[in-house]
Parts: sequence; structure tokens; C-alpha cells
Amino acid sequence: MLKEKIQIIENHHLVSKTLETNKENITCPHCSSQLILRWGHHSDLQRYRCSLCKKTFNSLTCTPLAKLRRRGHWWQFCECLVNGYSLRKSAQLCKVDLTTAFRWRHRFLRNHATYYPQILAGIVEVSICEVPTPRFSKQHSSHTKNTEVLISSDRYQTALDKILMDKERSKISLFLSEHIKKDSMICVNSSWLKTQLSKSFQCCNPSNSIGKETVHTGNTQAYEKSLREWLSRFRGVSKGYLANYLAWHRSMDEYSHQTDPKTFLMRAKETSRPINFKRKHKFLEHRQLNPTF
Repeated sequence: MLKEKIQIIENHHLVSKTLETNKENITCPHCSSQLILRWGHHSDLQRYRCSLCKKTFNSLTCTPLAKLRRRGHWWQFCECLVNGYSLRKSAQLCKVDLTTAFRWRHRFLRNHATYYPQILAGIVEVSICEVPTPRFSKQHSSHTKNTEVLISSDRYQTALDKILMDKERSKISLFLSEHIKKDSMICVNSSWLKTQLSKSFQCCNPSNSIGKETVHTGNTQAYEKSLREWLSRFRGVSKGYLANYLAWHRSMDEYSHQTDPKTFLMRAKETSRPINFKRKHKFLEHRQLNPTF
């Protein structure tokens, strides 16, 4: 019992130290000002005060991890995310409630959903798979519907996935143009998908060959199989949380040999709240009129 409490205290200090690694370029999360002052400590974290908007903050303000408690269990919970444990097993190891483990999981994965791999290049395979997602009606009866997921991969084993909503089928070309080089060769096995992408990219069929390379869609098929096996362990993923699970699988697939608890912790602490630029400009104008402010 005493050893467990000592370990929790050590993990609490380890998490606090990890969260405050980048102290050089600190800006106010409320107005993005760099005019900040140290303002004491609270709960093992350095607090700051903005000289422009007069607000105090720490390294967790305006992040998905803000106002989460029991920081001494975060490191062990990140290890559970690295190992891909279920909610019940994670809650049992971290000795927290099941609802707390569920909240922590999606707080830690919220910023991962906005992370995409580097730009795909060369021969890029594009396909669409259907993932079953349970849904609930007003009569509380559950039924399963398929959700379309766009998958693309290149020869460097860099994969990209995105949920396709009902009105996003026509925006596939716009989304892929941001993550695929224009001179890349797109390999598709669907006629309507080829029609969508032929306006922006060079498309070919899987049976063709470019030079010495044979065009195929084996990488996307392998990624789809890996994704289905990954989601099957959770026994049903709601469509509202599917983006977090896709990002979780994408990070595990991309950094299979480098993923550690620190990676999940550092990505989760990034600021997610948009800056109120009207408030910022208001304070800047007031500061110019009143230099002693």
C-alpha cells in the first residue's frame, strides 16, 4: 500500500515535469500574447499571468487535459493507451472508475484526431472501406449501420484515413489534395472514386504497371484488415467517437516502434481552444493608448 502511494507521487512529479518541458516559447492561451510573468505554483505546475489580458494560466489551460484530476495515474493510463488495453482493464490497472477511464481516453485522443502523417507521394493507393458502427434510436433499441472510411497509403507504408460523412463524398479530392503531392499516381479500384479524383490527379487501375513497379492496392487492403482487427477488440465503436479510434490506430501504426506514454501526453496537452483575436486586438489598442497599462 505504501509502495503504491509512493509510485503515484513519483508519477505525479514525472507527468508535471513532462508537461513543462517547453518553457521557452510560452504564450498566453487566451490572447496569444508573449508578455507573461511567473505567478507562483499550484499542484506542482508553474502558473503564469498575462500582462495583456490579466488572466492566469498554466501548461494545461485550454487543453483537453484541463481540469482533469488524479494526475498521478496519467502516466500509467498512457501506458494502457500504448498497449491498446480495454476500458475495463485500464480502469482496473489505474484504479479509477469506468466512466473516468472513458473520459480520460477521449480527452487524451482528442488532439490525435487532428494529426495526419506526412504528405503521401509516389504511387498512392486510395480505397473506401465500411466500418460497422452501432447506433441507438429514440426507443433505445440499438442497430448497426456501416460508416465509410477513406483509406490511402503509399509505398513508404504511410497511411491516412478519414471518416466520410453523407455530404463529404464530393470533397474527397479537396481533402486528398492537401495530403498528396500533385505529381503522384493514384491507384483506385472503384469507378466513381476514379471519376472524383481524375480531375486533380493521375489515376490508374490496379492491373496496370508503372516502369518496374506493379500497381496494386495491397497496402490499403492490409491497413483495412489491421483496422478491422483493431476495432473488433472494443466490441463496437460509436460513430461519434470513431475519429478518435482511427487516430489511435493511426498513431500506433505509424509509430509502432517509437510510441511511448510521453508521445500521448505531449500531443494531448496542446492548446485546442481557438484564440479570441477580437479580444486580443482590443487589448493591444488599449495598451497603445495607455502605455502605463
